[in-house]
Amino acid sequence: MKQLRLEFLKIKRSPLILLSFLGISIVPLLMGLIFPKEVGGIEGVTFASFVQDVQMLNLMVMGILMFGLITSYVFSKEFEENTLKSTLAIPVRRSRLLWDKFLVVFVWVLSLLVANVLEVIVICLIWGVEGLNLSSIATAFGLAIRDGLIFMPLLTPIVFVTLLVRRYVAGIVFSIGVVVINIVALASEVYYAYYPYTIPLFLAGPVPEEMSISVPISMMILLGTGVVGAIGSIIYFQKISI
Repeated sequence: MKQLRLEFLKIKRSPLILLSFLGISIVPLLMGLIFPKEVGGIEGVTFASFVQDVQMLNLMVMGILMFGLITSYVFSKEFEENTLKSTLAIPVRRSRLLWDKFLVVFVWVLSLLVANVLEVIVICLIWGVEGLNLSSIATAFGLAIRDGLIFMPLLTPIVFVTLLVRRYVAGIVFSIGVVVINIVALASEVYYAYYPYTIPLFLAGPVPEEMSISVPISMMILLGTGVVGAIGSIIYFQKISI
């Protein structure tokens, strides 16, 4: 528990915390600015649809880039600042150290998604968007948590790449590559259900009836990607010399 608290303290004063919240706020802010203004409210837009659109864009582009940056930063910080040797002087297993860092990333990512929902609520109050009530707000927070949980297994390959290169830029390059492939995969009406980084979009959105059989396969691919990335990260981190 002390080690986990120490991991949170390491990023407490990081400017990336503020920058990440500003970065993730871009999507709902831009969507809010382009709403058509009408006397009776916003035509064709509801709170639920606004939340869903924001979450989809996060899972497809902005979230991947931001979550990848956060993951790379947390796991490369020790290498960049040359403090890993001092950290490992504490009697803690290397696998536990990786797990604690991943928990930091999880809390950080979840906080960003929850902040997104809060921002959407404020924008909807300003514009008078319909469908804003306690039930829809509770559902929106539930969806944010669900999407965060769906995406977390996909961060383990970024952890592995970061540990391999020992620089945060590696995770950024990896994330950019993922976004590019996402665009190509989403052009397919079938294969996007089997590419790991578009699977969250497939599972989060309405699944076409003819593709419902693909859901278990998609979930196995998603979990398999997370497990392979985690095992690879642990094995490599155990073997590297500091």
